[in-house]
Amino acid sequence: SKFSYWWVNRLQDVLMNTIRAHGIPKYGLTEDVGIWVGDDLDRKVAALGLQLRQGCSMHGFALNVNPDLTFYDGIVPCGLKD
Repeated sequence: SKFSYWWVNRLQDVLMNTIRAHGIPKYGLTEDVGIWVGDDLDRKVAALGLQLRQGCSMHGFALNVNPDLTFYDGIVPCGLKD
């Protein structure tokens, strides 16, 4: 629905404002949902999700500040390969 796209865009705006406030110079959006950083926007720094059911929304996001990603070496998060 139009509302779900609007809500995802608002959540992305909040996350980008937070990233900007912390002085991260290169960030933006790609064709994949979330916020990406780096010169080529090739590193995902924030993920978000939204579910609409019977007029109620459930949403969440994760902002990765300094994660230890070695725990994820055996999986491909979000289906995105390096």
